[in-house]
Amino acid sequence: MLLASAVTRLLTDEHEVFLDVDPHPLLVRAIEQPAEHAGRAAIALATMRRDEDERATLRDALGMLYVRGAILSWARVCAVELPP
Repeated sequence: MLLASAVTRLLTDEHEVFLDVDPHPLLVRAIEQPAEHAGRAAIALATMRRDEDERATLRDALGMLYVRGAILSWARVCAVELPP
């Protein structure tokens, strides 16, 4: 109940993107429901999923943030160590 109230308040304040930072993203649906009830186009993203590649899941979430207009430092996300 507290989560739904918090999400509703954040939606009122024009927040539209929510991240579930947990290896068991159980809150994604709990975040989406108040948004649907309010008729808002919010998105809840999981950054980890059990038994899935953590980097791939995080990159998927970052990609979704990017297509929604977030400014990301891709050099930091996809950093590659170069030989000296």
